[in-house]
Amino acid sequence: MSAMKHVVCFSGGKDSTALVLWAKENLAEFTTVFCDTGWEHPILSSIDDDDFCLYDGKRCDESDERSNLQAQEWADIYDCYVYHPLRHFSAQDCFDLCERHGVKPNPLYMRGASRVGCFPCINLNLGDLKRMSPLVPDLRPRIKELERFAGRSFFGPSFIPERFQTGFDAQSGKKFPTSDDVFRYIDSVDENQIPMFPARSCMSVYNLCE
Repeated sequence: MSAMKHVVCFSGGKDSTALVLWAKENLAEFTTVFCDTGWEHPILSSIDDDDFCLYDGKRCDESDERSNLQAQEWADIYDCYVYHPLRHFSAQDCFDLCERHGVKPNPLYMRGASRVGCFPCINLNLGDLKRMSPLVPDLRPRIKELERFAGRSFFGPSFIPERFQTGFDAQSGKKFPTSDDVFRYIDSVDENQIPMFPARSCMSVYNLCE
């Protein structure tokens, strides 16, 4: 049997960057895997016929769904154990680890992004969109491109109030927001009208500005 391979997932965000640095501090040998498809993609599609374990940068405080992360979990999709060594880290812990190693955060954090593992992140919120639109010119065109590719709206049915939605799903009989609806809504309100976008002098959601 071949030696166990330690595979570390890297996407460019704070969590995966901290994960790679954690691996440097805690693993004798490891392989970092990055897959640039322009969107999320099974990260281990090129690895087979070997024994390996996978490390990711998921954290318990990211969401209710992740709040009960265990130290390790078996993943059928990868046919291996997945370890979550940063599960008890805070976002600040990740940035602190990067600073300790002299690694600068992803520049998108300075442009208002709260998540940068994929671009644009499907979990972005109204605050992200409001902050980033004037600073990341290709954000809106990319969202529209992804909508054309997928043949459906990028945004969920409750992303903006229903009265601003013009999309209609004949099968369910319900309205949904198109990207144009969302952009018009974002442009029509100021930052104080979006609860998740408190006014701040620093554009970084993590207050990373010097």
